[in-house]
Amino acid sequence: MTLFVGIDPGLSGAIAFRRSDDEMDVLPLPVLTITKAKGIRRVLDLTALANILDDKTKSATGARVFIEHVSAMPKQGVASMFAFGETYGAIKGIVAAHFLPMTLITPVMWKAKLKVSKNKDDARYRASQLMPRFAHLWSRRSEDGLAEAAMIAFYGQHHGDAA
Repeated sequence: MTLFVGIDPGLSGAIAFRRSDDEMDVLPLPVLTITKAKGIRRVLDLTALANILDDKTKSATGARVFIEHVSAMPKQGVASMFAFGETYGAIKGIVAAHFLPMTLITPVMWKAKLKVSKNKDDARYRASQLMPRFAHLWSRRSEDGLAEAAMIAFYGQHHGDAA
């Protein structure tokens, strides 16, 4: 059975592992908090992400990874955009190092297909409509990344061949 992996990149993002309509795991992306001269900084825990992928994909007969394709957005600071790009690139690198087939899908593409608006609360609501069995996983407002990763995996399972 193919394992569909959905990744919502970013330090508040998540990774979802969808095996079937009845079986799914969703985890926040692993993050470390490090102390720098100018304060505290959050960074992606590369080793933990690699270990999660190892653990979740080793028993799958096939895995397909769908990553939200992101780019710079207006009004974002240079430092925050650099950090976001660094995280996005690291995620793609770790997936490639695991020799997993990877598809990049834009938010416009998957959100249009699944009828999801740009509003983060709407993302949680729509995820609950599509996957009611798992609605408890993103019940809090701060868990929109979990809902989006789950929907990206759902998109991969149901529409991935069109991507």
